[in-house]
Amino acid sequence: MLKLLIIVAALLKFNSIVKANGGPRSCTGSRNEIYLNPGPNCERTCRNLDEECLKVYVMPPSGCYCRPGFARNEAGRCIPIRLCGRTK
Repeated sequence: MLKLLIIVAALLKFNSIVKANGGPRSCTGSRNEIYLNPGPNCERTCRNLDEECLKVYVMPPSGCYCRPGFARNEAGRCIPIRLCGRTK
């Protein structure tokens, strides 16, 4: 009975941690996105590939961000970086 009580207490604690972190989320935009909590300080876009990120958050906003190797285009979709059309 004590083991069962310990297991139930552990599950309740785990459930509260998951809820505090926003819970597991998925992004519906495309499979090239991933939900991050917290997110990065700067989102990679085709327009800012060559810029340094100067933002620093105490707690970066959570949300859907492009997976590594992808950047958000002007239409708001995550595309492979090689398709961004950089001239450099």
